[in-house]
Amino acid sequence: MKFFIVFITFLIGSIGHSQDINKQQLKADKNAINLVYKANELLGDANYVEAEMEYRKAISEAPSKAVGAYNLAHSYYTKGSFDEALFRSQEAIKNATTKEEKHKGFHNIGNILMQNKLCKEAVEAFKGALRNNPNDEETRYNFALAKECAEQQKDGGG
Repeated sequence: MKFFIVFITFLIGSIGHSQDINKQQLKADKNAINLVYKANELLGDANYVEAEMEYRKAISEAPSKAVGAYNLAHSYYTKGSFDEALFRSQEAIKNATTKEEKHKGFHNIGNILMQNKLCKEAVEAFKGALRNNPNDEETRYNFALAKECAEQQKDGGG
């Protein structure tokens, strides 16, 4: 009987604790969304440094969410910091939970790789994007360009 009472007490305590964790996670997610929104506004004003800080705060609030890393990657791409953009895009894909998030991440990686003249690798990235959204015309177009570029590089055309 004592065991049963201890077990029930433990079970009730665990449920209460998990509800607290869920509330904390929801609060962190909401805060991260607000930080991303603020960073987007700063990016729109070409305030890259402060936007980057806000995106980094959003990522630290909710590291398992793709949106902060995705938007930070976009800001790096806009500035021409392609290595950082590539890293953050890969992070976004790792945290992506939907096909649309994965599509955007792979699409952006393809664009970054094209900027670095890594056409063969870009072809693979665009394939990943198309696996997640085969109907995106822009991705199909970029895939065709990357494929053509890879063929030219293979033939020695640079």
